[in-house]
Amino acid sequence: IFNTRSQFQQLEISFNTMLGSADKSKQLMDELIQTAAHTPFDMSSITSGAKQLLAYGTEAKDVNKTLVQLGDIASGLNIPLGELVYLYGTTVSQGRMFTMDLRQFMGRGIPMAETLGQIMGKTVSQVQEAVTKGEVGADLVKEAIVKMSSEGSKFGGLMNKQAETLQGRWSNIEDTIDQAINSIG
Repeated sequence: IFNTRSQFQQLEISFNTMLGSADKSKQLMDELIQTAAHTPFDMSSITSGAKQLLAYGTEAKDVNKTLVQLGDIASGLNIPLGELVYLYGTTVSQGRMFTMDLRQFMGRGIPMAETLGQIMGKTVSQVQEAVTKGEVGADLVKEAIVKMSSEGSKFGGLMNKQAETLQGRWSNIEDTIDQAINSIG
């Protein structure tokens, strides 16, 4: 009980500090707790990703939504959520996509070039050229993530499907137990 409550308190203090508001911190924590409870990712992965996104400049109101989008993609490709949050965050915080960023997305099996091509009306090679010229901004990267993870898309809803697996259910049970212990604490 002590350890679990202590971890939650540390998270609360961390989010209070990052957001400068206890109310915003509580709202974000509530959203993150629900996300952890209904996805295959544990509370630690979710809150770590949230802190990273905040540090990269994502607004508090968009953090959970962005985590869910990235989580769907990570679930579909079986890559760690933190890895994808890092790649997304560094790309978006730069203000534009660099060739190395595009390669890193593609190297993980994320069809970023194809999705950007659909958005921009270009071929994959034209997208690669546009990236090299600095013509693919952060807004296009965000739009591509939304497109890839929206309902009916290739990755849309995959966290929910993964949560139904044995491993996903076990993670949800652990998160529920942690929440109960935190309430007791």
